[in-house]
Amino acid sequence: MKIIAVIALLLTGLNAWAEDDLSKKFGFGFAFKGEKLGADIYSPNELGWTAIKAAGGDVLLSKSGLSQDENSIIEGYLMTPDVPLDPISRYVDNVRKNIVAGYANNKVYSLIGFDIVPDKKKPRCVKVHLLLEKKAEANAENSEKMFREEFTLSCGLTKNSKFGVEIGYRQYYRASNKDPLFEGKADRLFDTVVLYSPDA
Repeated sequence: MKIIAVIALLLTGLNAWAEDDLSKKFGFGFAFKGEKLGADIYSPNELGWTAIKAAGGDVLLSKSGLSQDENSIIEGYLMTPDVPLDPISRYVDNVRKNIVAGYANNKVYSLIGFDIVPDKKKPRCVKVHLLLEKKAEANAENSEKMFREEFTLSCGLTKNSKFGVEIGYRQYYRASNKDPLFEGKADRLFDTVVLYSPDA
């Protein structure tokens, strides 16, 4: 469950950046009694990314694609896990259940496939890969298939699992414009993530 209210936002760089300063750090979360809870991420080292202050203090980065309805989004936010991350297998099963239920009756997208695996570098995190196809009735303006693909790093921050973070990297693209390097880009983004937790 996504947290709406975020205190003591740590966010910098709300505009597009210059060519010689492509990668920037963005943080989200809150501090209480000297303890920081949240995460830092670094934007991709590419031209065209614009940072926006999203509702509730989330981090939101956007980059335009090859056509008007194609773009890339990076989002980071605090959330409250539905179940504890220990054991991680139960957390994976819960994420799987939520994905299937969430798209069962979706009027815009059909669920093509997904995968959920524990992250090898961050023991309290799982990596989610999701592929969706825009339904024909929602894509009437163009005959070429439209897809939404995303990778998400979902992490618990505290042992009691009251708080967690999710960092999502998603692309909207026409079938002919699929990015074969997308997973590698997502992995590089997730490698920059620094988690802050009082009991890490």
